[in-house]
Amino acid sequence: MELTSAQEPHGAHGAHVLIRPVPPLSPNSSIRRAVDLLRGAGSASLAIVDARGTYVGAVRSSALAAAATEPSFDLNGPVSSLMEVGVQPARVTGGPGDGAAVLAATAETSSVVVVDASDRYVGIAYLADQLAPADLAHRPIGAGGMATPRGVYLTTGSARGGSGNWAIYSTGLLLGAALGISHGLVGLGAWAAERATAWPWFSLWLSVEAPRSSEVQWLLVQFAVAPIFLLLLRALPLAGYHGAEHKVINAMDQGEPLELDVVRRMSRVHVRCGTNLIAGLGIFVVVTQALSAIRPPGLADADGALIGGALAWLLYKRVGPLLQRWFTTREPSDHQLRAAISAANDLMRAGYLAPAAPPTQLRRLWCMGAPQTMAGVVTGIAAVEACYFTLRALLQ
Repeated sequence: MELTSAQEPHGAHGAHVLIRPVPPLSPNSSIRRAVDLLRGAGSASLAIVDARGTYVGAVRSSALAAAATEPSFDLNGPVSSLMEVGVQPARVTGGPGDGAAVLAATAETSSVVVVDASDRYVGIAYLADQLAPADLAHRPIGAGGMATPRGVYLTTGSARGGSGNWAIYSTGLLLGAALGISHGLVGLGAWAAERATAWPWFSLWLSVEAPRSSEVQWLLVQFAVAPIFLLLLRALPLAGYHGAEHKVINAMDQGEPLELDVVRRMSRVHVRCGTNLIAGLGIFVVVTQALSAIRPPGLADADGALIGGALAWLLYKRVGPLLQRWFTTREPSDHQLRAAISAANDLMRAGYLAPAAPPTQLRRLWCMGAPQTMAGVVTGIAAVEACYFTLRALLQ
């Protein structure tokens, strides 16, 4: 049984104990639901928890088998009718004795319910997993992450591995600074072009909205930022770590061993990369802005938005991988690959001893790194703008 998106873990409480995050039952769950879980989990018993995730009892496969022989057996009935409160779980506290305790608890029944020190449900421990603790086959499916300036961050939306919050913030800081520098370089080029040609390129660069008489030229100046930003991104070490992140996630998704030679062979392109979404947004903006500037006869602004949205939907899965291959990632070094493999191992260790309840939306948003990254981007852009205005004041 592999981890799925519906069984994402919350964090680790100890080491050398492998626990599968089998979803628990509530007292009001149907017996049919219990049968379905047993079919997938193959454990001797399933945990029943209250609304807070606290273990209150278990339903054994033997009890289900006995109840099935009764004439009144109803698969739609509540599982609480079969609940046994005397089934003792294994308790883990994060101490060195957890491994031996879980191994002893699984010796007779081959699997056991596991709770933490506060009696919160953790998952199901299987004897076979404890006998072969080096086998890391049960990996989180659908992991995501990001490259940081000196490492890789990976997450399932609840469990985390690799770089920390400050590293994620520094990624946003670097991206914001690169975006600000790209904009500044375009401004410098526009200033030089204005002095050489007497065309108001620099004024167009400063303009927030396109002048009616120079809309096409304004678009050329504003869109020139994107290729410069992509070239800067390609030149940064971040692109190598981004490539390493994609390779290790592809290896995890495909069930490959996380060995250097194997991970190195994986693709740098990944279908879940945020570059694909950025590509779609870029297509939409370029098309709608271009149509607004050209103003084809009979085409309303709403029509331009519809055309831009349709092209973005049709092309983002093609443009995104191209951007990944040529700009946002590059072939990583062995050092960068090892950092990605270390982050993947951290993530898997964090997933073995974790409550099976899904994370809150706030927790998921934080683990995906969106607030930290956006804070860094804003800081990076603000820092470059501050440098620009300071330099402009000195030159005037």
